[in-house]
Amino acid sequence: MLTATQTNAYAIGPSFHDFDYERWSIKECARDAALESFAEGWKADLIADGRRQAFDKIDGTMESVFDGIYGDASKSDRFNRLIFKLWAGDAESVKQISGMIQDEMDKVVSEEFEKGTDRH
Repeated sequence: MLTATQTNAYAIGPSFHDFDYERWSIKECARDAALESFAEGWKADLIADGRRQAFDKIDGTMESVFDGIYGDASKSDRFNRLIFKLWAGDAESVKQISGMIQDEMDKVVSEEFEKGTDRH
């Protein structure tokens, strides 16, 4: 009997459908797609600025990234140790440094996206 109840769980009726969750889910999917598009555009703009030797936006973005890293004592210590390992010749630290910078870059881009869409 329990198996029959589980297999027919969706046959109870439309009154149990969560329309609010469905609407929320659609909005979140649209937001995620918009954020991904914004992030790709942001990265392309930064790369283009670097090629044109226009470093204002790059400097501001990297300052925010490093503020995020150096604003947290544990991240700061880890980053400094990874930089030392890089200097000492440990090539594996490049991936870890890149990952830390990417995490902070994602936060910066997300904040810019929120500002641009008045979601903050």
